[in-house]
Amino acid sequence: MLMTPFVLHAKPIPQTDDPTEKDEEYHMDANVARYCDILSSIEELINEHIRKQAKGVPDQSRLKRLVPSISTFHTQLPLRESFLSANAKHSIAARRFVPPSFNDIRRILNTAQVFN
Repeated sequence: MLMTPFVLHAKPIPQTDDPTEKDEEYHMDANVARYCDILSSIEELINEHIRKQAKGVPDQSRLKRLVPSISTFHTQLPLRESFLSANAKHSIAARRFVPPSFNDIRRILNTAQVFN
């Protein structure tokens, strides 16, 4: 589920004959913002699922409809914050032709659990 939004929204930095640092920084910031938007949306899906669990109707959450095999969440996951941390170390948003790998996504999820 996480891989599809990244691949759909990942846009490579256009190549020019003489790219300036300013243009590269703009596209890098745009990629970081795009990834943050995606992760914020996923955070909201998880938070809604947690609220529906607390009410006793987890089958009514959008996340459960998207991923029927999803289980119980016990805590919220600050995915956006975790991504920013992982991106600072691994430059995920700077990759031009390689989407985040399964291990990148797993690292983001694991770090989010630690942040909480």
